[in-house]
Amino acid sequence: NRHSLHICKKKVNKITKIILGPGEIELKKNLIIDQEQELKILPNTKILIWPNISIFAKGKVNADGENGQIELKRKFEDKHWGNFSINGSKTNGSILKKIDISGGSFSNIHNISSSGMLSISWNKDITLSDIKISNNSLGDDTLHFSNSSGDISNLEISNCYGDCIDFDYSKYSLNNLVIEDSVNDGIDFMESNIEGTNIEISNSLDKGLSVGEASKIKLNNLTISNSNIGIAVKDKSKININNIKLLNNLVGVDIYKKNWRYGKEGEIYFENYEFVSNQVDISTIDLKSIKFKPRNIKVSIK
Repeated sequence: NRHSLHICKKKVNKITKIILGPGEIELKKNLIIDQEQELKILPNTKILIWPNISIFAKGKVNADGENGQIELKRKFEDKHWGNFSINGSKTNGSILKKIDISGGSFSNIHNISSSGMLSISWNKDITLSDIKISNNSLGDDTLHFSNSSGDISNLEISNCYGDCIDFDYSKYSLNNLVIEDSVNDGIDFMESNIEGTNIEISNSLDKGLSVGEASKIKLNNLTISNSNIGIAVKDKSKININNIKLLNNLVGVDIYKKNWRYGKEGEIYFENYEFVSNQVDISTIDLKSIKFKPRNIKVSIK
């Protein structure tokens, strides 16, 4: 009755902000941030993460290492941790700044599979600045975006298991990216709208840029070197590039159809370009898919 006591009537003062740091912290179990909570990682914080342990944030993340770098590392050198996921509309406006992330993999928490060591999805106004990401294991991507938007600047990403960066259904502005040593693609785009400047990609075992599924990409100052394919443009995608260098790739540009649902190959527009020591500069199924002023370009029709 209304006069009796019951545990469900007890008032609980829920923690609204989770604060980590400063100093060295060991994370031994999954850290789950609810939608009503905020995760704040303080400057000069080093988080040593135990094997297969993850951070899963459904609330806003503020990790600003401007006044002292933040690190997320393996607790044990030979054992990877899970991943850092920022998921859902309550994470809008999250900030990651001056952070070094390495040694993670992937996770499946609350029946949500996150394929990237750092996975950001279903949110907007995300800011990544002065970030270093490297040496992931097992997952499809090192850095994965899905249904997300925001700004990325001064990013270094290397030694990637799978794609270094994967954009799915996302809209981002990119500035000053260095991408090295990918087992698969440097950057993979699917139905995404991206503008970027000052991007360097090297040593991709598949493609430097994989532009697919009707993506719209506009880049300025792009260099791709020592990769299997510099740029693959497919499935009704369009990419505009001003100031591009393609150096020592097996194929500089490959234009073709892959997914029948999109009906045609991609299109590429070059302005101010330099092709050096590619075995094949451009391979295409239709010369109309390329727009540029020819200058010693070797073109093969497949």
